[in-house]
Amino acid sequence: MFDSGHPDPPMIEARSAELSSLPEYQLERLVNAVGFARTRCLSTLVLIHRACDVTDTDHGSVIRVLQERELEANEQELLESLILTAVSDDVRAGLPTHLRSVTDRLASNLGQLLPDGRARYLASQLVQHRLRARRRAATKLLRRVGVTEDEAAGLRHAVLTYCDPDALELLARIPDAFCRGDCCGLTRIVRVREHDVDFLTAMIITRLWKDGELDHQHAAANHPLSYIRAMGRAGGSEQIDRLISIIDETAHPELISMCASVAGRLQSKSAVCALEQKLRDLKGDYSVERRGVLEWVTE
Repeated sequence: MFDSGHPDPPMIEARSAELSSLPEYQLERLVNAVGFARTRCLSTLVLIHRACDVTDTDHGSVIRVLQERELEANEQELLESLILTAVSDDVRAGLPTHLRSVTDRLASNLGQLLPDGRARYLASQLVQHRLRARRRAATKLLRRVGVTEDEAAGLRHAVLTYCDPDALELLARIPDAFCRGDCCGLTRIVRVREHDVDFLTAMIITRLWKDGELDHQHAAANHPLSYIRAMGRAGGSEQIDRLISIIDETAHPELISMCASVAGRLQSKSAVCALEQKLRDLKGDYSVERRGVLEWVTE
């Protein structure tokens, strides 16, 4: 009997009937799987061009596949050039409204494929942009590659012109970036959600602390939680007496918890002893020894 190598028509009909009986969501998943496999077969150059075209109907899958590739130097250069073109104001203005936000995220989604030098250059072109989404893409890239003094001017512009909290947080990582600013004045410049204020203030205090520009008495009195957090970040063991004073004076659970974290980080036995006494004061007959806390000799 001649074997054509192809299934018999009845078999094809049976398989078609089996597929047609699949739930719609399973069939859709199969279609997506086959489409993703097809996209993986594309060349890297084709993927780069399509990834920078936000009107591409398969844009998300194209970016996912491109993120799997190791780019050569010429491909990195092409990608950087196409990203800068794609995020230009003229190109953005010509797009439908629903695609503009996709363009705004393009730099952070594709910039991670670039080496640090190219990613930093791309970020420097966007960090001063009037659109918050573009600046956010830039600061996301800079968090990955690290900031240097070369980015200080652009970040400072974003803070002063657009009150950008992400730029201020990155600026706090650069030595001497605040030019004798004070913690209260710097915090008031930016617009930030209430629950992020303490963290951002701690970053500012840490920077001023490391630069030798911090008014410790003012910061501890006005921003105790941020000050204690900054003490841990700055390794400020010279201010242990101030830490103990805050422990003695507060009954705020969150602040006491932060003091405990920093006392442990700085390996201060005297601060830990003050915390143990605080627990006794807060709960009369509470025994810290029952919780396995060691009784250390005060430093």
